[in-house]
Amino acid sequence: AEKTSVLQKDFLDFGKQLGVVDAGNKDEPPEARVRSVKTWLEHHPGWLIVFDNAEDPDDLDPFVPFKGGVVLISSRLSSWRYGIALPIDVMRPAEALDMLRQGDVSSSDDVLQSLAEELGFLPLALSHAAAYMRKLHKPASEYLALFRSAAQRDLLDYKGNTHEKSVAACWLVTFGKLQTPFGGRCTRPTSRAAAQHPAGWDGATSTHGPSDRCP
Repeated sequence: AEKTSVLQKDFLDFGKQLGVVDAGNKDEPPEARVRSVKTWLEHHPGWLIVFDNAEDPDDLDPFVPFKGGVVLISSRLSSWRYGIALPIDVMRPAEALDMLRQGDVSSSDDVLQSLAEELGFLPLALSHAAAYMRKLHKPASEYLALFRSAAQRDLLDYKGNTHEKSVAACWLVTFGKLQTPFGGRCTRPTSRAAAQHPAGWDGATSTHGPSDRCP
């Protein structure tokens, strides 16, 4: 329901820019406004719409135009009733090492290879690792130790697949460095969120207020 409301808002904002949706008409249901935007798109070809990290085809049904342009959907689901599914594989070893080199230019290829293997050659996990090492000036060997510690300590009971566990462990390493304004470390709420939604949770946004700080 939350994602549907976000899609509705995005479509309505787009419709206002196009002049298709009357911003002053508060009586028209959101569903009717979305249909107006879809109709406009179907009669004005040449557009591209991207639905990123989609989880349920039913959520997209009200928003996907039937003609006029190109619809691109990214998802962890392997089967969709829309168009053609194109699986995206993990990175090649050489590509993974190149990405990790963006964060650590001094470690040996063997160390970087070990880290890349531990991360499952996943682009998201590799990019997080590189950013962490670059920002904090940490070598790959230290990140690898932190990653293994987080995976073993905090994700023993996590039921996700291997790829999801790798991304979740990367989140846990990152949030292990977060500090509260009072200097105390507070990682438990964000760690739980990362473990529960490793590939789809926006870790850059935190809704925890002062009352949620760890004791």
